[in-house]
Amino acid sequence: MSRQTNQKRTIPLLKAPFLVLRKVVGQMEIDEIIELSLTSKRMARVLGQTQTMVGVPPPQMTVEIKDSDSHVLITDGKGPNELLVFTWYIGKNYFGKLLTTNIEGIKNTTRNQRTKAMNLEYCTRAVGKAVNSPMKTILERLLIVFPKMITHSVKFDTSFTFFDAKKALSAIKTVEHLEINGEMMTGNVRDMLENITVTKRLEMYCKVSIVRGPFDVASLPSEHIVCNYTTWMSTETFQQLKCQHTRIGKTKLTVKDVEEFLLKWKNSTEENHIKSLMMSTVDSETKLDYNLLGAEESEPSKKIHNEGGSASRIPFDNSIKRADGLVGLVRQNGETIHFRVD
Repeated sequence: MSRQTNQKRTIPLLKAPFLVLRKVVGQMEIDEIIELSLTSKRMARVLGQTQTMVGVPPPQMTVEIKDSDSHVLITDGKGPNELLVFTWYIGKNYFGKLLTTNIEGIKNTTRNQRTKAMNLEYCTRAVGKAVNSPMKTILERLLIVFPKMITHSVKFDTSFTFFDAKKALSAIKTVEHLEINGEMMTGNVRDMLENITVTKRLEMYCKVSIVRGPFDVASLPSEHIVCNYTTWMSTETFQQLKCQHTRIGKTKLTVKDVEEFLLKWKNSTEENHIKSLMMSTVDSETKLDYNLLGAEESEPSKKIHNEGGSASRIPFDNSIKRADGLVGLVRQNGETIHFRVD
């Protein structure tokens, strides 16, 4: 009987010595590593162990929740001209070749093979609350495979009532940029802010439930905070603020809280990180005590461009000087207080 020569050969990678596996993974592209990790959770763990050994540059991940098609994007993380290597869509659209096997219980998944003109793409048909489980599994698997992966951005809208941020995004512990939109008041946002570390930029254009009172966040970002509704921010969180640029509205903070913050800045011997602060207070009739702050009147008043993006210039009539020579410019206009470090 003639020997069959058209049988497919399989390579038992999980049975190979670790040094051999490490060598194989070291020759693979990022999208190939991701594809291999989808075969089993055990394979994902093994691949995650090899990443710290072979020096594969950690990729960057972007997550965006949309009404029709949510997605997870993976780029090679090599700078401004990053290469998109992997996309997973979750939504109503359905395209590509149907997978014959399920991945961690994710059904109805198709795949478009990577070509020179198109990167690896997956699509899972899911609508409403069915989006949460696939998103949770995909993020968990990717973060196992790439333990040093940077989560660059997470974006969602509170009006998508089907989305359970606490469940779907539970695997993400740190993100550079978090953006939350929507007019609905939801506890999901509170759950995220209390458990996720935002390192660079926090943008919130949504209302947050404060039935349980103001609360502290896991950490405050270092570069930007933009929040239209900030009733959730506790006094303790505000006093720890060291963000370069902060713009917060609709707070529960008082003028006394601001005076304490400014005195703490003035008397600090630590390196300054604050460049600008614009915020509202709840007591618009109360004036800042410039004598308490040791402020001096500016003659003439300095005019600086508005942080809000308009062409107008804001006059600053008072200044606070630190022992290290830094000068903070202060202005109060009703409930709004501006602070700039010159």
